[in-house]
Amino acid sequence: MDSRLVRDRRQGTDRRKRRRFYLTREVEWESDGRLFNGTLSDISEDGCFILSGGEVANGQRIRIHLPIDESRALAIAGEVVNHAYEIGFGVRFRQLGDSEIGLIKRMFNFG
Repeated sequence: MDSRLVRDRRQGTDRRKRRRFYLTREVEWESDGRLFNGTLSDISEDGCFILSGGEVANGQRIRIHLPIDESRALAIAGEVVNHAYEIGFGVRFRQLGDSEIGLIKRMFNFG
């Protein structure tokens, strides 16, 4: 998989704390017990951006299912921090331990 660094063009306090890396990976995300399809478009240790037409609101808690292999997925709790209607949304990961962060780094070849 080719992960390329995402250049952050934002200024001041709105800037991301960690570097994000471009990628394309199909994922499922869950809200209120419903599953939706999306495409992961970038990721860091702190969060990601998901391309999806599903409706969300800033502050909404969701669960992202990142595929590990054909039969397993890593479920990650997150909070929507930036949404663009009919395009997608940014997610800040919540309560990740060192083992989950390490797995994400290995899965997506960064860190």
